[in-house]
Amino acid sequence: DTRNAWTFVMISPAQNAAVVRWIAENSKRPQAATLLWAHLFEVMRMDTGEILRTREELAERIGVDRDNLSRIMTELASINAVRREKKGRE
Repeated sequence: DTRNAWTFVMISPAQNAAVVRWIAENSKRPQAATLLWAHLFEVMRMDTGEILRTREELAERIGVDRDNLSRIMTELASINAVRREKKGRE
């Protein structure tokens, strides 16, 4: 079962630092965005990079509403830190 096995995540320490720096300097919600960025690594399927939580679960975890979570994800997507894929209407 590769979902629980450690595999390589395609981000270097320098890239991670660049994302954190960008969040600190540019995000409209830097504290929530930093919390989300860190949490994404905890809920990522290691063999695919897919985030294994819903928008509602992520929002609850970092203490924001769904709309603000979506705004933060849009910020992260704008710098290619994450890639968003929509399935259906959600």
